[in-house]
Amino acid sequence: MTACGDTSVSDDINDRNDMGVVASAEELPPCTAENEGEPFFVKSEKLVRVCSDAKWFAIKNEDTEKKDSSNSEQGCYVSDKTADSLWVTCGSYSFSVPTSGANNSSSVVLDSEKIATSLEGVSGFTQKGPFLMGSEVNVIELKDGRTLDQTGDNFEAKIQSDDGQFKLNARMMMSQYLELHAKGYYRNEVSGKNSNAQLTLYALTDVMMRSGGVVNINLLTHLEYHRVVYLVKKKKMKVAAAKDTAEREIFNLLHIDSKDFFSSEDLNIVGSSEGDAALLAFSIMFQGDRDVSQLSELLTNVSTDMEKDGKWDNAKMRDSIADWAENADATGRLETIRANVEDWGLSSMVPNFEKYIRSFWTKEYGLPTCDKDNVDKVVAAGAERLVESKNRFVCVDSAGVGYMWRRATNLEKDTYGWPAGTDGQIKSGDINTSAKYVYDSVMGHWREMTELEGIYGFCNEDVEADSAASVKPNKSDKIENEYYPYVVCTNRHWEGCSAYYADTRKYPSEASDGSVRRGDYTTNTYVFDTNYGFWRVGWSEERDLGQGCTASNHGQVVHFTPDYTDADFYYSCRPDSFLVDYGFFKGYEYYKPEQNVNGLASDDEHWVQTQFRWHEDNYEVGENTFTDGALCNDGDMMPGHIITGSKFVCDGGFWRAATVEEETFGQACVTSQPFMMVGSMVCSNGKWRKATVYDYDLDDIPGIFFNVSGLSFGELHDSRDGRNYRTVSFDLSSAENDVYGVGLKTIGDDMGEPMVWMAENLNFAGGSDYPYLDGHTKCYNNDSLSCKKGGRFYTWAAAMNLDDKWNYGLARDKDGLVGKQHQGICPEGWHIPDRFDWFLLFNFILSEYGAIGGFSSGVGYPGADNGSGFSVFDVGGYWSGNTGLFERQTGFDVEVFFVSSNELAKDKMNAVNFYIEQVYGDVGLEDKARINTTVEFKKGNALSVRCVKNYTLDVDYWI
Repeated sequence: MTACGDTSVSDDINDRNDMGVVASAEELPPCTAENEGEPFFVKSEKLVRVCSDAKWFAIKNEDTEKKDSSNSEQGCYVSDKTADSLWVTCGSYSFSVPTSGANNSSSVVLDSEKIATSLEGVSGFTQKGPFLMGSEVNVIELKDGRTLDQTGDNFEAKIQSDDGQFKLNARMMMSQYLELHAKGYYRNEVSGKNSNAQLTLYALTDVMMRSGGVVNINLLTHLEYHRVVYLVKKKKMKVAAAKDTAEREIFNLLHIDSKDFFSSEDLNIVGSSEGDAALLAFSIMFQGDRDVSQLSELLTNVSTDMEKDGKWDNAKMRDSIADWAENADATGRLETIRANVEDWGLSSMVPNFEKYIRSFWTKEYGLPTCDKDNVDKVVAAGAERLVESKNRFVCVDSAGVGYMWRRATNLEKDTYGWPAGTDGQIKSGDINTSAKYVYDSVMGHWREMTELEGIYGFCNEDVEADSAASVKPNKSDKIENEYYPYVVCTNRHWEGCSAYYADTRKYPSEASDGSVRRGDYTTNTYVFDTNYGFWRVGWSEERDLGQGCTASNHGQVVHFTPDYTDADFYYSCRPDSFLVDYGFFKGYEYYKPEQNVNGLASDDEHWVQTQFRWHEDNYEVGENTFTDGALCNDGDMMPGHIITGSKFVCDGGFWRAATVEEETFGQACVTSQPFMMVGSMVCSNGKWRKATVYDYDLDDIPGIFFNVSGLSFGELHDSRDGRNYRTVSFDLSSAENDVYGVGLKTIGDDMGEPMVWMAENLNFAGGSDYPYLDGHTKCYNNDSLSCKKGGRFYTWAAAMNLDDKWNYGLARDKDGLVGKQHQGICPEGWHIPDRFDWFLLFNFILSEYGAIGGFSSGVGYPGADNGSGFSVFDVGGYWSGNTGLFERQTGFDVEVFFVSSNELAKDKMNAVNFYIEQVYGDVGLEDKARINTTVEFKKGNALSVRCVKNYTLDVDYWI
C-alpha cells in the first residue's frame, strides 16, 4: 500500500526551490538507494512524490482542500517546511523529513525505515497446518526498520476458528514494522490428526507493504525471522531487501526457485499459487513423522544455522528429509496427505505440492532430469550415502503428473537391459542376486519366478501335457497341505489342489453310471454318478466290489468273497450320505464348485452330499435276500431263500427281517408307506400299532366303541354348550367286593340309588363364565375334531374351576375352595370324582366283570369287551409345561389317565390321578389297575375328565 494520499497540490509548488520538478511521472529518475527520500513535484498529477523502497510515493500539500486533520482518511500531506526539514502529517500524527545538503538544496531524505503508520487493522492465517481455535497471536510494535527494537507496546488476538484466521483492530503505529508470535495446536497434514502439543511461529512484517493489512504466519516467516534480523542489524540492509534475501535462501534449501513467488506473508498452504504449493511442500517435509518437540528442534537448528550465512550445513538432516520424502512418494503417503488437506475443507483445490517434494528428493539423490529421452531408464542415486542401497529409480511418463522419477520395482531394476530369453529360462537378478526371474514367451518378457516355480520348476504347455510331471506333492507353506496335498501345472502356473482334482482332472467327463476307477496319483477310488454328472469319491466297499452304489442300483444285494478268506459277505446298496470337498486352489485363491449339486453343497465348506452307500448286511439277511443284481421294491415281503419260514421286508430300498407284527398280520409296514389301517391295526411311521379313537371317522366311533351287547346308555345333556354325553349306571347294592372293610353292597344301600358316570370324556371348552379354562385346556394335536372323538384335556386347577395358581399350591387348605362332590367344570348336579368315587367304580367293575377288560371295548384294548360300558379309550394327554403328548408310543401297552379332585397330602404340586394300565406281554394280556399317587403326575398335566352324578350317603365313607 502507499504511504500517503494521492490528492493534488497547488501550482505554487513551482515557486519552491527545495524539491525537483518534472512534467510527468515518466520523467522521474529511478528510485534507488542513492536518492532514497528525495521529493519531486509532478506537474501533470499536481502531486509531490517521494522516493522510498524503490517506489515513488505521493504526498499532499497543505494548501490543497482543507480537511479536518483528525480525519484519518485524508492520508498524508506536507503540512510545513523549514530550512532543515519537511513536516508530513498523517491523520493526527506528524513527523519531519530532514533535508540534506549532500546533493543540492532541493533534495530531501525520507527515512523509509521509520514512517509513522495509521494501522487500519491486520488479519491473516496462522499455519503449520492451520492453527486451531483458541490459539494466541501476540503482536509486538517495533521502533523502526534499522534497529528492530521493540517499543514495549504489545497487543494480542485470538484465533477464532479452526482455519487459523486471526484479526487485529486499527491503531496508530510509531513505525510500519511489526513482529508477530503465534502459539497453539495445529492440524498435522501428515498424520491427519491435531498436534499433541503447541507450536510457536514468528513473523516480521512491514504493514505499509501489506495490501488490505493481510499478514500470514507460517514456516517461511518463522525460518526467515532470525536471518532477516541479522541482515538488518549486522549487514545494515533494509528490511524489504533482507526479507527478499532470506526468502530466496530458505526456498533454496529445498531446491525451489522462488523468484516469482509472493512475499512470505502472502503465502497460504491451502492457496492455489505456486508459492502456496511450495510452502505446503516445505511444511510437509519438515513435519515428516516428527512430533511437535522434534519439529521445534528442527526449526531452531535450521534458523540458527542459516542466521549468518544463509546456508543450512546439516547434511545428515537434509538426507533424512530426502529419504522420508522419497519413501512417502514410493509408498503412496503423498496421496494420503493430499486427502488429509482436502478433508480440512478450506480450499476447493489443493495446490500441486507433490512436484516440489519430488524435485527435492530427486535432486538430493543426484538423479538426472526425467524427460522423454530418459523414459524407462533405471539409475541409482548419485549421492555417496546411497552407494550401498539396492534401491533404483526409473523415469516414467505418469498420466496426470508428467515425467517423474519413482522407485523401481525389483523386476525393473534386476532385469534392466536384459535381452529376451528362451521360454522358461531362469536368471538371478542383477541387484538382488538372490532373486530369480523367468522368461515367459507367452507374456513376451521376464517376470519374477513364483515360489511354486522355485520348488517345482517352470510350468508350460509341455509340462501340463505330461501326466506324471504335471502333478506333484505339495511342499509349499503357502498352501494348506492337509486339504490340498498336491500342486498341478495348469495355464502356465502351479496351483494347489485336492487329491480329488489331481486324481480325476484327466478322467472322461462322461462314463457309465457306477463306473469305478482308481486315482491317477493316489489309491483313492472314484465312482461316476450320473445323478450328479461327475466323478465322486468312492468308498472302500465300492473299490472292493468294483461297482458303485448309485440311484440306479438302489436296493441291489451283492455277494462278495475276499481273496484272503473263504468267508461270504453280502452288501446292499442303501440310502446314506457322506461329504466330499470338490473345491480346489487356483494359485493361492480358493475356488468353489461352479454350482451346488442338488442344492446340497454348504456355502462354508463347499461340500456336496451323495445318497447311497454299500452296507454290509447281516449274514442271515444277506443270504436269504440275495438278489444277484435285482432291485427290491418298498413293501415287498417274501420268505427267505434259506430260512423259508421267516419273512423279509424291502424297506427304504433294502431288505430287513420282518417284525412280529408284520409276520402276524402278513402285511409289511415300511417307512415310505403312508398311513394304513388294517382292521384295528394301524401302520404309521414304519411301525404297526393298535388303532386309537383318533384313527377312526367321527361317524364310525359309536358303532365301534359303544356297541355293548345288552347295555343301553343313558344321556346327560349339558345345557351350557348343548352337548350330549352317554352315561352308564352301576347298582352298587348288588356287589360283593369289599372297600376298606366296607362292602360295596352296604355303600350302595346307603346311597339309595345307582352310581351314574359319564361314559365319555368331557368336552366343555368354557366361556366368559369360566375364565380359569382359558389357556389351560387342550385338544389332542390341538385339533378340535380330536376333542369330539376323545374329549378334552384339563389341568387339575382348570378341572376344579380354580385359578391356575392352585396347580402350585394346596387348595384344600383354603376353606370352601374344594369340598366333597366338588362340581368343578362338570354340569350342574355332577361333580369331579374323588378317590372314593374311583375306588367304588374300580372295585365294582372288577367284582362284576372279573377283569379290567370290562372297562373298554376290544378295539380300545386287546381282549377287552367293555362289558361295563364305562368305555375307556387310549386318548393320551399332555405333560405339564409341554405341548408334547404322553400317549403310548410302541406295542400294545396302554395307559389312560383321569383327573381326581384329591390332592396329595403335603405336596402342593401333585394330585391323585386315576389311571388304567394294560400290558400285552409274551404270554398274553396282563391286566393292571391302580390309583396313581406318584409325584410325576403333576397338577399341571392336562388329563381327561369324567363327571359323576351327585349322590347322597347316610354314612361318611369318604377317604
